[in-house]
Order: sequence, then C-alpha cells, then structure tokens
Amino acid sequence: MNIIEDLHIPDGALRPAAYALSASLLAAFAVWCARRWGRAGIEGLLEVRGRSSALLAALAVSGAAVWAYFVMPEPLSGLPEYWGGREDPMAEFHAYDRQVLVRMVWFITPVVAILGMAGFLLASYRLDRARALFLGAVLSFGVLYVALPNVAPDLPWATRRFVPAVFPGVSLLAGYAAVEAGRALGRAWGTRVGIALATALAVVALGWSVHVSWPIYGVRELAGAVEGIDRLERALPPSRLIYVETPADDYAATLDYLYGRPVLVYGREEFLKEMPKLREAGLLEDAAFVTIKEWPKPVFPGFKLRKVGEEKVSFLRLEDGFKEVPRGVYVEQQGFKIFELEAR
Repeated sequence: MNIIEDLHIPDGALRPAAYALSASLLAAFAVWCARRWGRAGIEGLLEVRGRSSALLAALAVSGAAVWAYFVMPEPLSGLPEYWGGREDPMAEFHAYDRQVLVRMVWFITPVVAILGMAGFLLASYRLDRARALFLGAVLSFGVLYVALPNVAPDLPWATRRFVPAVFPGVSLLAGYAAVEAGRALGRAWGTRVGIALATALAVVALGWSVHVSWPIYGVRELAGAVEGIDRLERALPPSRLIYVETPADDYAATLDYLYGRPVLVYGREEFLKEMPKLREAGLLEDAAFVTIKEWPKPVFPGFKLRKVGEEKVSFLRLEDGFKEVPRGVYVEQQGFKIFELEAR
C-alpha cells in the first residue's frame, strides 16, 4: 500500500480536510433541497428543474470525459520502455494515471464509448429516481477510479475495478442509445429503417467488442496456481516456523492465509544479519527455509541445511498489458527448494 500511495496518490490528495469539505457541501445541498421543496425533497428538484439541471450536469461530466480522453493523456510515443533503463524507466508505469479513460476504451471499444455517452446524456435528460440511482452507481465508481487510479497499471489487474459497475453500466447506456436512435429514425423514416439502424449499431458494437476480447476469451488467469500452492504446502515439513526467501513473498502470504502456516519472509542478507536475534528468541528451532530453486543453496553459520524436498508451481498468466489489450497468455513457473534448519 505504501508503494501504491507513493506512486499514484499526489501529495495531500488524501487529506481529511478534502473529505470534510466534500461532505459539508453535500450536507448543505441536502438541507437546501429539504428546505426549498419541503417533503418533496429531491423529487421536487427533479420535477421543477430536473431535465435542465441533470442535462447540464451530464454535459459537464461528458466534457470532462472528453478532456480526460483527448487532452490529459501523455502520448505513448516517446515514453521510455517500462523495462528499459533510460532516463525514467517508470514513465510508462506512471502514464496510466493520465491515460485511464484511453485504456478503458481499449476494452469497451470506441463505438460502445460513444454510444454510452449518448445514452448517458439521454438518460440524464429523462432523469427519474430509477435512472438517478443507476447513473449514480456508474458515475461513483467511474469518477473515483479515473480521478484516483491508485493501482498498478498492468491492464488485467487495473481494469478489474471497472467490471462490476462501469463496464456493464456503459454497455447498458450504449444499448439504450442504439434503441432510442432506431426509434427516433423510425418515427421519421419508418419502422424498418429504425430497426435497421438499431440493429446495425448493436452489431457493430458487439462485433468490435468480440474482436477485442476473442484472443483471451475463456482464459482463466492463474489456472493451476491453487493446485501448485497445494503441492508446495504438502511438500513443506511440519515445522513450527517457515522462512521464505524473497522474492517468493507472494507465495509466502498464500501459505499463511490459506493454510495457516506460520511464515516469515526474509532476504538472504537480512536473515544472516538477524540470525543471532532469531536464535536467541528460539525462532530457529524446528524451522524450515524455502528458497528459489535457481538460487544457490544458502550457507548459514552454525546451521546445517538439510534438503527435504523440491516443488514447482506453474500457472497461466495474461500478457502484461501496458500499451494494448492483452492478446496472449504465457505460463509462469517458479521452482522451490525446501530445507530444514539443523543446529550444528
């Protein structure tokens, strides 16, 4: 969390004063509505000025979205490679903060995005309680995650937050716009023409979406990981404490919260430095040490490491996505060597 905060949250962005100010403004608006329209409250506001106010607000949100899509992003051309060693090897990583909408449209496709915006404006103009609840749910998630991405920008990882509300909401609004466009054209040119337009819009939107997602359709990321971790856990001795050497800390956490294994994560140099304190505390008795298979066997003064097993964890991963929607998969593998610590 500290890394995410350092990389993605501007200094002062999470100051309590900002939240207090927002809450105060919302509370003041609610009190003003209650006093201005009495029991009618927000219903009275919608009845008296609902269409114009909601449409103006929707136009403001749409304008901000257009700005965030066309103006705010840093162009990918000229950005240093993420894994490169040039002036700023993290530039492409940081660029996600300013490219959230661009990368979102990679997934939902431009035609769905345009239809979704049209549907949003139309639904706002026809606002009622049901539409207000629906739009509020979509906007609350969308605005929050665009304004404060607060996530590592690998696309499969970063985009998951838009799946519960934003992607379905935009898709529903796009369908709504397609239907209403066909209905409007049908009134002017005939029912068949309207049906043809709505069908064409739906086919283009669906076809483009299928084209984008087809290469990874049906891929279950991390397939095989559960079985691999289970084999690793069974290969571990029934020790009182398991030391796991970095960079295998992700696997260590899984052993802890899935199997209740008492795990401590250490780098090799750090472990050597703290061995006297660990020995004094009795934390090296009945202990095991897990290291990466490719690494040489560790040497710890005063202890013999007896190898008790090896295990390999392999699972399916989507390609790392920074410049485009992932279009392939690969198998990630990690081998482990397991030792028991024995005092000499």
